[in-house]
Amino acid sequence: MKVYDIKSDMPNVSDAGKRLASAIKEAKTNKEKVIKILHGYGSHGVGGSIKIAVRKSLSKRMKNNEIKAYIPGEAFASLMGFDEVIIEHKCLIENDSDYKKMNDGITYVIIWINLMLKSKITLIIKQVKNVVVIYNYIFYLTKNWN
Repeated sequence: MKVYDIKSDMPNVSDAGKRLASAIKEAKTNKEKVIKILHGYGSHGVGGSIKIAVRKSLSKRMKNNEIKAYIPGEAFASLMGFDEVIIEHKCLIENDSDYKKMNDGITYVIIWINLMLKSKITLIIKQVKNVVVIYNYIFYLTKNWN
């Protein structure tokens, strides 16, 4: 699992967000299944802001199907609604040193490796819809030929 440290030099939230986006892009290019983001937990007053921004960004990326899921490090300690995600992706993260350590300074990001497949399926569905429209139009024309 590749680890991306987006907080070591205490960047502002905007720069950390750009680093997160770059990490996700690189992970997709390299066909990574999961990555670990080190964002800190707020011990210096900055990491907390970065952690919050990272989680908001990942939530948005999930909704936009840019990633499959994410698991906050502290989700192993409390009920945060990530139990199913942890169980489903346990095989990808169980060998990591932070697994089950309740580290609220990290987040696992499950990369949607089937994005290319998904885009191909979407394209095929659009093509099938076009064929159905054409078929219906031809059927309409032949039915009303007289």
